[in-house]
Amino acid sequence: VISNYSQNNSLFMLKNISINGTNYLHEEDILSLINITNQPIFSYDLKLLNKKIESHPFIKASKISIKMPNQLYIEVIERFPIALVSYNNKQLFIDFDNCILPVNSKSLNYFPVPIINIQNEKNTFNATDDSIVLIKYLFDNYNSMYSNISELVFSKSKITLITDGRTKIFVNPNMIIDNIEKLKSFESSIEFLKSIDDHRYINL
Repeated sequence: VISNYSQNNSLFMLKNISINGTNYLHEEDILSLINITNQPIFSYDLKLLNKKIESHPFIKASKISIKMPNQLYIEVIERFPIALVSYNNKQLFIDFDNCILPVNSKSLNYFPVPIINIQNEKNTFNATDDSIVLIKYLFDNYNSMYSNISELVFSKSKITLITDGRTKIFVNPNMIIDNIEKLKSFESSIEFLKSIDDHRYINL
């Protein structure tokens, strides 16, 4: 009944779309995904619109609601990468949920994340690699160090963290958590005298 009434009442014709939660993306990016025409607000399939919005690789979730009498409210949660992975002459972004995000000039300039250089025998990448485990652990448990890492070089025998100050930190792939906790303790012990970047090499 409400839908039939709204079809014949200009009061319910869509007049405004409000979008919240965009940072990397622009409102125009969201609108281009749904391509809405001017219709009564109850005529829209909100589930279908949500599905279209969430098809964008940088959208983690979205929610669309109707604000009476003639507005749509769209709220989005964006994905953001935690590392740029480089392997076999390829580049990709990866987020905390192991979702692969596209690399282009815009995303490269917007997300200043650590670079993971993979140098294994097959020159392949897997989201469960030790390098990803390490970068996630730093992001979640040692964010100050994560923010100071410019590059992570992953080989079969070791992982090398390279800080913004070009300090090289060698991590045993078989003892990632133990080594990072040791690094945290070391940094804490020298914080009033030196910083990590005052060292050229740190072998954990």
